[in-house]
Amino acid sequence: YHPSNWTANECLNFLNKRDPSKPFFLKMSFARPHSPYDPSQYFFDMYKERNDLPTPFTSQWSEEYADVDDNSILTWHGKRPMQQIMRARAAYYGSVTQTDYQIAKLLTTLNKAKLLDEMLIIFTSDHGDMLGDHNLWRKTYAYESSAHIPMLLRLPKDMRNNTVRESDRPVMLRDVMPTILDALGLAIPDSVDGLSL
Repeated sequence: YHPSNWTANECLNFLNKRDPSKPFFLKMSFARPHSPYDPSQYFFDMYKERNDLPTPFTSQWSEEYADVDDNSILTWHGKRPMQQIMRARAAYYGSVTQTDYQIAKLLTTLNKAKLLDEMLIIFTSDHGDMLGDHNLWRKTYAYESSAHIPMLLRLPKDMRNNTVRESDRPVMLRDVMPTILDALGLAIPDSVDGLSL
């Protein structure tokens, strides 16, 4: 009944019911990890007792966000008790791991269907979460925890070479569409701000 499991199961249903004679596009969009931090118990339990999770990063300037006006879970800033912060972090990490497991189900299904090597796969996110860094919570801040997110590409087998490349420049969601068009051999409109990766 968890939204991450539901998302993956709906994608698997699509793959099982699609017309195999036609190409397809599948967008697998997870609502988690996102507040509320509510992984299934199994995934929360993976992290709740660990004492090696990173503690929040704070600095002298971030003390201005240390005060909390109320104890609402909707408060976007404020220093929380360390036990509460680490519990939130454990739940967030559990949500990430639960999402990883769901992606693995899809990749396993694609591999068994002998489709994995024919596909362009793009993994990305729209934002991270501050998780108490600088006494801030959620997103919308251009700091490492919120803005430094992954974008991974796996090219179809016939487009790959033996190197793994990393970009030393920021990549953004606006790069997704031109990357797909380029992989398909289609022209990228001049009006597009993004770049093909």
